[in-house]
Amino acid sequence: LPDICFQRRTFVPQAEDIRKAMLETLGVAGAKIEISSSSQRPVPTGALVFPRDGISPFNGSEPQPETLWRGYVHDGSQKVPVWAKVRVTASMTRVVAVTEIPVGKPIQASQVRLETCEDSLLDESVARNLDEAIGYLSKRYLHAKTTIRKTQIERPPDVAAGDMVQVLVVVGGARLTLDARASSAGVKGSTILVRNLTSGKDFPALVTGKDQ
Repeated sequence: LPDICFQRRTFVPQAEDIRKAMLETLGVAGAKIEISSSSQRPVPTGALVFPRDGISPFNGSEPQPETLWRGYVHDGSQKVPVWAKVRVTASMTRVVAVTEIPVGKPIQASQVRLETCEDSLLDESVARNLDEAIGYLSKRYLHAKTTIRKTQIERPPDVAAGDMVQVLVVVGGARLTLDARASSAGVKGSTILVRNLTSGKDFPALVTGKDQ
């Protein structure tokens, strides 16, 4: 027999293929996907997948026109990388400041409102619900009529430095409660330093709730 050369069947993902794969991942009805560019290298024939963790994280305080989304083609034995630069929009809600919001003050319900608009579906830095902003502390001065972003606010600490806290110590079957003073601040789930009022020494403790 003459020599035979084998070549794998390949394809270049087209815009409609990419859009379909992204819509399957997003699962949002009415999402609009604009593709400005994508990888043009031939890849083995297989399933085209754009996972959510392939979306480049948003960095900054202003909306970005497009996002790099990395995906892959799974041919049954390997995952071959592909990419696309996209702008994904949908009808979404966002939290907007109604009045000027000073630094370090808890945001009140009267200071914000929820509005619906055509916005980036991939921008997770925007506060989309009122409970993501009300009661939070502003890290910077926020002007009226501006969109509130999660990077501009922070949860108030469950324990503030200087607060009196109740500490529960568990060793085996023994349980001991004592009053102490917080030497640092933290939210539920974080570890802070608290001071033993008798010995005057600091020790680490896990914040489990308000002043606890």
